[in-house]
Amino acid sequence: SRRLAAECVRNLEVIWLLRGLRPSDHVIADFRKDNPKGLKQAGREFVHLCRELGLIGGTCLRLDGVLLNSWASGKSVKTKAELQAELESCEQESARYEAALTAGDAAAEGVDGTAHAAAVTVSAEQIEAIRARAERRRAALQELEHRGETQLSRHDPDARRLRKEGQALVGYNAQCVTDSAYKLIVTHEVTNAGNDLGQLLPMIEQTIRELDLPVTAFGAAAD
Repeated sequence: SRRLAAECVRNLEVIWLLRGLRPSDHVIADFRKDNPKGLKQAGREFVHLCRELGLIGGTCLRLDGVLLNSWASGKSVKTKAELQAELESCEQESARYEAALTAGDAAAEGVDGTAHAAAVTVSAEQIEAIRARAERRRAALQELEHRGETQLSRHDPDARRLRKEGQALVGYNAQCVTDSAYKLIVTHEVTNAGNDLGQLLPMIEQTIRELDLPVTAFGAAAD
């Protein structure tokens, strides 16, 4: 949104198109957030207009994916294995502290020696904090199990740790179908899949819907 706002005061074509309007990045972000269906419909009608003007051939289409950064940091994304390891660490730490408190109580009652009393440096409040931390990890694991996913992002629920051709980031995997005639984008989709495997068929089906292509002819060309 900040980049779009900057173009509104720099790019002459955008200035002409907006008739001098200079929306802030907050206005642009809110508009995009509040009107997702309308924006998709506008994009679909734009593609249909380009077809009527002969700007989309519909015979040679190219699909590729690109990784996009999100504002979420790497530390805010946890994998299932990381959450499980943190839960086990919390449980072990809680068990050690509880054992230390038990030993301290025994020493205070004179049942045991005084060596344990000096080693007790934890309070019941600290144990409760550890238990709460463990409970948050359990809840996160249950959420992952319910959603059938392997990563969880606290700040951006849709962002994932992604790696592709040596590039690693926290963000999204954008799929884009482009027509070869004038290099116009026909359709696109943003996913959080870790790679491009499995994205071909959904994008073909989406392209067929956008361009109203015959399914049989498209399938033959794809083969």
